[in-house]
Amino acid sequence: MYYCILLLCWFFWSCEQAAPPPTDPPIVEPSTPAVPQATPAPASPNFQNSKGRFEVYFPAPPQRLVQQQQVDIGTVELVQYLYEGGPYQTWSVSYADYPADFFRLGSREQLVKGVYQRLLSELGARLQGTMEWDTTTQWTDLRFTATVPKKDWHLQYYIMLQGRRLYQVGLQSAGRPIAPQDSLDFFGSFGLWK
Repeated sequence: MYYCILLLCWFFWSCEQAAPPPTDPPIVEPSTPAVPQATPAPASPNFQNSKGRFEVYFPAPPQRLVQQQQVDIGTVELVQYLYEGGPYQTWSVSYADYPADFFRLGSREQLVKGVYQRLLSELGARLQGTMEWDTTTQWTDLRFTATVPKKDWHLQYYIMLQGRRLYQVGLQSAGRPIAPQDSLDFFGSFGLWK
């Protein structure tokens, strides 16, 4: 009997030693509502082009390039305004006026989508996320983000068709993703005139 009591005492003592010490429940601070963060505004346009009928923000004055581009029914003049921010970033706005006959080949959406597909194909780019048609504007507007894995390029483009004029607005960055503020400044400041 004495051994039974001793065994029971040893059993309770060993159970008490194995159990973790009691802890107080954690103190929970009353939550305070998060302070709403102000959404940054895009930079104001600092570049206007009356012939191209657009305005946009460029970090510095862009250079103007003009080239003839072959399309299905002839040649169009492509006018491009380009800012190169060192070896890593390019900001560009280009436009071309297409002849009226060109629009007999397909719908406006087909033309914009064809430019999109040609752009991806020529650069070896892959769509990142989805392409979006913007139906809030009075012109045909396609927006997309893409990457070129072989060259570690990141791209964001808007392709817009207003009347017979096709605009391509693009940011390209090599080696790193496009900074959200750069995207907001550039695309948020872009505007077309009638």
